[in-house]
Amino acid sequence: MKQKYNSGLEILGLIPNWLQTTSPHQRENLKSLVQRFGTKYLFDGVIPQRS
Repeated sequence: MKQKYNSGLEILGLIPNWLQTTSPHQRENLKSLVQRFGTKYLFDGVIPQRS
């Protein structure tokens, strides 16, 4: 997007979504993302998966 449409585009961050909060595997993956990237690129909070 940045190269093709808007060279001044800045990424504010990512918000994890479709998270199954009852899944230990997904919670562990989220934890590893936070450890790897910190809060610089990850917003505080998630959008959980709902039926």
